[in-house]
Amino acid sequence: MDTRRLAIGTLIGGITVFVLGYLIFDLAFAAFYAANAGSATGVQRDSQVVWAVAVGSLSYTTLPSSRLLSEPEVVPRPSEQAS
Repeated sequence: MDTRRLAIGTLIGGITVFVLGYLIFDLAFAAFYAANAGSATGVQRDSQVVWAVAVGSLSYTTLPSSRLLSEPEVVPRPSEQAS
């Protein structure tokens, strides 16, 4: 396994998961969360600990990256030519 490829795959995957999480949970469902506050109405929510979310995203994408990189290279068979 190539360490450089693992680092690049983990970094790209982590950034992708972080951005998708922001788009889904902070933008798309913001109105839903505000409407369904439950018993915590009027209480301000603490801000996110961004470094913890980033570390979680990176650790979440390390396993799939390592699994994808450990797959053997597929070498196509030479085509058999009819004589």
